[in-house]
Amino acid sequence: MSKKAKISLLCAFLALIVAVVMQFMTGAWLPINTVLMAVAAGLVALAVVLDWRLYWEFLTMRTTKHGMNMGALILMVVLLLVCVNYLANNHNKTWDLTAEKLNSLSDQSKKVLDGLKEDLQIKVFYKGPSGQEGKQKVQQ
Repeated sequence: MSKKAKISLLCAFLALIVAVVMQFMTGAWLPINTVLMAVAAGLVALAVVLDWRLYWEFLTMRTTKHGMNMGALILMVVLLLVCVNYLANNHNKTWDLTAEKLNSLSDQSKKVLDGLKEDLQIKVFYKGPSGQEGKQKVQQ
């Protein structure tokens, strides 16, 4: 890799770091961050243009082709896991699999809850330090 390409990649990395640090410090995405990201992308493109033969030889190697197949497969598996996680998070469903149905409401309780017009408030009183264990159980 040529010296100019190395310097270009280093400057792109520094611009990226500055953009991330500024976003972290301010808590908002500023227009200067967009400019820094564009500069970083331009410097990476410049590095690729300066050493295009190196990258072309790397991409046409047999081991690279097989590695890219494996990389694509890993990317698809990760994408599948992200989709499954997204669906599971948005469509949360629980089942009571205990034999005695300990964690389920009876039909009568469901009717009472459906008939409520406003939210139900429950107040629990704890006695002394020995009640802290009960408080933790209720909170869970």
